[in-house]
Amino acid sequence: MKKLDLTKLALKSVKFHEDMSEETGCFSGILVEDGVCVAHVTNNGRGGDNNYSHYGSDRSINLYNRYGGIDADCHIMGLAEDWNSATKYQNKGLVLKMGDVISTVGFGTGLTIGKLKKKYPPYPTWIKEQVKKWEGKGYTVLNRNL
Repeated sequence: MKKLDLTKLALKSVKFHEDMSEETGCFSGILVEDGVCVAHVTNNGRGGDNNYSHYGSDRSINLYNRYGGIDADCHIMGLAEDWNSATKYQNKGLVLKMGDVISTVGFGTGLTIGKLKKKYPPYPTWIKEQVKKWEGKGYTVLNRNL
């Protein structure tokens, strides 16, 4: 089995439960590696490791050997927390991340992204320029609604 490249991991269909989080984030989602759904992942928010179960019928991977361990667990928890931040704030503007710091940048229009899409005809080109500008400064744009 090839070595795990954390940069190829992503989450989808995340549900984050802030009200149930105690020491760590409480979440569930689908773990994706290099574009392929590989596992259901959950964390009960009480400071323990992530829990993994197979996605689909492929049972050939030992999920705990592959995705368990402090580095992968922390990375996956970070992905869930990023998802939660984007979900909470992405309609107000761009949700930006640099290092461990997440911030939101509005556009000074007073309009949400949903309203900008409807009322501003050059939106597709304009938003691509905005994203490119912030990525050029070293930020990662977390929005999934652009």
